[in-house]
Amino acid sequence: MQTLRVDRQPAYVLHRRPYRNNSLLLELLTRDHGRV
Repeated sequence: MQTLRVDRQPAYVLHRRPYRNNSLLLELLTRDHGRV
């Protein structure tokens, strides 16, 4: 999986997982970039 940064795109949250003590891993779906 490739790492990329997308700023200020409307998105749907597909998955949300806790990561360590105070962080989250998110999988998002955007119109322009698809699944991120």
